[in-house]
Amino acid sequence: MTAPQVTRFLLRLLAGIFACQVFFMAYGAAKCKELNRCSEAAERIENVFNVMIATTLSLLVGKGSRE
Repeated sequence: MTAPQVTRFLLRLLAGIFACQVFFMAYGAAKCKELNRCSEAAERIENVFNVMIATTLSLLVGKGSRE
């Protein structure tokens, strides 16, 4: 595999992981009322989104520094 193919594969894999996380977070947010833990769920969702954004930005910066 060439470098652009590897990069494309890794970015698609990352997008798939993010999509799964969003699905599970949406399910958890829908069910949090049953458990009366919506504040905990909201805090975890916020933390996960912050990590997702940081990961994406670090990959973009790392890719830009190689070019």
